[in-house]
Amino acid sequence: MSAIKYEDLPVYARRVPPSFLCLYRDERVQLYKGNNIHDLLNVKEQLYMESLNDFEKEYDNWKIDSVNIIDTKALSGAKSYKVPEKGFSCSYCLSMKHLYNDSVFNVSVNAKVFAAAEANAEANLVIVVEENGKALYWQAVPISNFNNGDDKWKLFEINRNLPRNLSKTAQIKIYVWNTGNKPVFIDDFRVALIGD
Repeated sequence: MSAIKYEDLPVYARRVPPSFLCLYRDERVQLYKGNNIHDLLNVKEQLYMESLNDFEKEYDNWKIDSVNIIDTKALSGAKSYKVPEKGFSCSYCLSMKHLYNDSVFNVSVNAKVFAAAEANAEANLVIVVEENGKALYWQAVPISNFNNGDDKWKLFEINRNLPRNLSKTAQIKIYVWNTGNKPVFIDDFRVALIGD
């Protein structure tokens, strides 16, 4: 069996057609029986929004402190974003009024991250859904899950389901939180919202 967590599976791997019968379910395993494999292959997803920030110019819905855009270390293009020690990166912010419906949304985030091996970087990718200043959903995933300790750019990628039936006033925010004492660099920061 795979050691991959359910929430780290791609969206298509988490969708079970209604025609499949659940044979067993507990908190870690779900086993289904289906008569037609084509039902599984025909599960549709809808991409509602996708944004890629390569830090080469300004992009909609990104809140950026331009002081932290640097041109001394980059993976693609000429620039990247330096997340300061004990600080926060730029953030992607989107109001649900732009996407409002009752779908289950999955947020897919990936970025290229560079943290020097000797730095023992302590940073997290944070996904938060807020409404009226209150967090409805908050999750932080450590970059150490994706960093094997060498001095190279690493792909950092997560997929998470967001709560169903978010109101039009809810806002999604995604950012990197550097809790350590060494800088972390990010490039090609991509956010996508996918619905069923």
